[in-house]
Amino acid sequence: MIDEQPLPDGQGQAGPPVATTPLVVAGRTRGSGRWLVAGGLTVLLILAVAGFVVLAGQRTAGAPATAGYLPAGTLVYLDARLDLPGDQGQQVADFLSRFPGLADRAALPAKLDDVLTRLVRSASDGKVDYDSQIKPWFGGRVALALTSGPTTSGGQAPAEATSAGALALFSVSDVTAARSDLAAIASAAGATVGAPGTYRGATLETLTDGSGGGAVLGLSQDMLIVGPSAEAVKGALDVHSGQGASLAASGTFTDALTGLRADRLGTVYVDVPGLTAAAQRAAGGSPQASLLASLPQPLGAVAGELHAESDRLVASFRAAKGPDAPNLSARTSDLAQHVPAGAIVYLEAHDAGQLLSQSLGQLSAAAGQGSADDQQLQALDGYLGFLGGPDALVGWIKDAGAAVTWGADGQPQAGLVALATDADTAQARLKQWLGLLSLAGSSSGVSTTQEQASGVTITIIHLDAGSGGPAAGAGGAAALPTELAVAAKGDLIVVGLGDAFVKQVLALDPAGSLASSERFSAALAAAGGPRDSGLTWIDVNALDQHLAKVLPAGQRAEFEAQVKPYLDVIDHLIAVQSVDGSTFTGVVQLVTK
Repeated sequence: MIDEQPLPDGQGQAGPPVATTPLVVAGRTRGSGRWLVAGGLTVLLILAVAGFVVLAGQRTAGAPATAGYLPAGTLVYLDARLDLPGDQGQQVADFLSRFPGLADRAALPAKLDDVLTRLVRSASDGKVDYDSQIKPWFGGRVALALTSGPTTSGGQAPAEATSAGALALFSVSDVTAARSDLAAIASAAGATVGAPGTYRGATLETLTDGSGGGAVLGLSQDMLIVGPSAEAVKGALDVHSGQGASLAASGTFTDALTGLRADRLGTVYVDVPGLTAAAQRAAGGSPQASLLASLPQPLGAVAGELHAESDRLVASFRAAKGPDAPNLSARTSDLAQHVPAGAIVYLEAHDAGQLLSQSLGQLSAAAGQGSADDQQLQALDGYLGFLGGPDALVGWIKDAGAAVTWGADGQPQAGLVALATDADTAQARLKQWLGLLSLAGSSSGVSTTQEQASGVTITIIHLDAGSGGPAAGAGGAAALPTELAVAAKGDLIVVGLGDAFVKQVLALDPAGSLASSERFSAALAAAGGPRDSGLTWIDVNALDQHLAKVLPAGQRAEFEAQVKPYLDVIDHLIAVQSVDGSTFTGVVQLVTK
């Protein structure tokens, strides 16, 4: 039937007529139905997204741009473009075919359908069938959005604050099938469906469960909107009809997406300044609000995309520089020359001292301008003053990194490596820190000893758990490593959890370093290096070879059968950050063998 009945609040507005047969619920079923309402339906439909990444190419998704339903001030937006533009359908199939059970590209859609059917059946206790109740009407596009942050006013406690605004949107290819199947899903889940209404030509239904939780569904001819309230769903319909600025028309949003690939599988957008402001509003008059207000703002809006290549998945990100952005430049670092080639994890940050010094300096300045009640900031300012200020504390560090390697005993080792602006500064700062530690040691359960390795003095810092020092845990058990090792060699400073990592770095032949590894160099170049501002390297192949050795015996069989076959396919993950004028950039690649 054609129904243009207004909602009970009288705000319904006539729009293009649409068949609005209500989601009639035949009966209520007791049991575990809470997974459906208040986000459960969203989770269920997200499961369908994974399948449509390779299945959506079989149909045309005629849904409008989902960003057109969202207000211009939306804080977080994620979408999946499942029409697989360009050659993405073939690339995704090629990538997945490398994994166990997916080698037959022709059988891939059926296999994924089967996986999704089993996932949905499990999530719904067997009450919902993906293949017959979701796939027939899902148009292949989905978006999730945080439209506003939580708010508080006056002396309200955070617990009384208004919750954040959130929406989920799913394109609909068959509105009649969607109405019927959603009614069946609601009935199976035991949800109560309120009296239907219409708004701007869309049907609105309210779902509630036995605990009082619920969600509102707005179903138009081509879109299912899921929101926490009727007002939230109406707002989306208002924006889509031209009543208010949309995210799709926002200059901040469109500028952030500039430079991303057109043939992308998905998009992520985060309004970082907006999120920070929302967090401050949510904090109200609490001390946390002052701390949030004093934080530096290095980033503007961030946007990213995902696409597939035959042997890898690639995510690319762009972020506008904020008012407090550090003055960085892309360059090649020598730090990886001091890291063993066999490192399974390596993180590197260029100009780390400058970044830390600038951040600490801004917090210290905020403490000087704040009230005496800002105890956290005042305490930080006092410590920085005692240590000579932020620049004296960390400004002398050029590049810094962290690494995890395997030792000769087959056990993992971990530590930090850093390059100083010059060798004399490195030596002087290390001597200063160790001197302060020695003075404080007698009262804090900390002592130091020294040993020699590769012609360098290594200082071992012993954390005495028995005296209630930093390593003491509950019941007197050590909660942290009981030894830290520190050494300086020229402009290099090394800190290890125990001395094994430090000795390994000090004895390293440059030919055996990560920087000299052709495999690492090729991966770095493919991701945009070596002229960059930082990177992350995870050698999945090496991790796969050693992981079973350190697992408890009772877990090895399960690992070998269920995890290792998939890890065997992956070679590495690498992420590279850089800067280009007024924009920070990043690339993440998950690469198969």
